[in-house]
Amino acid sequence: IAGIGFSLGTLPIRYLGFPLASKKWSKMHCHQLVEKITSRITSGYAKTLSYAGRLQIINAVLFSIYNFWGAVFILPQSVSKEVDRRCRDYLWGSTDDKRKIALVSWERVCVPKKYGGLNIKSC
Repeated sequence: IAGIGFSLGTLPIRYLGFPLASKKWSKMHCHQLVEKITSRITSGYAKTLSYAGRLQIINAVLFSIYNFWGAVFILPQSVSKEVDRRCRDYLWGSTDDKRKIALVSWERVCVPKKYGGLNIKSC
C-alpha cells in the first residue's frame, strides 16, 4: 500500500457525507440522520410556517432525507419510528416541553388524498 501512495484506514470513515461501517447500522449510527431531520424542523423558518407549509416541508424535505438514507443503508425500525414521531410532532406543532393534541390520527394523515388523507409518505 505504501508503494502506491495510499494509507491503510479504519472504519468508520465518512464518504460523501455518510459514515461508512463494516457492520449493520445500529440506532447509534443513525443518530446523525435523526439530528439532521431535527435541525430542519427547529430552524427559524420552519417554526413560523402554517399547517400547509409544515405539510410541504414534511413531504418534500424531511422524508426525502429519510428516503435517501434508506436507499443507501438498511435502517433499523426504531429509527423509522423516531423519524415518524418527529414529523408527526412537527406537523401538529408539538415540542418536547409542550404537547399538542392531534386533530386526526397519523394513519389517517398518511392515506392518499383521493381517499381523504394528506398523502404523507410515512416511514
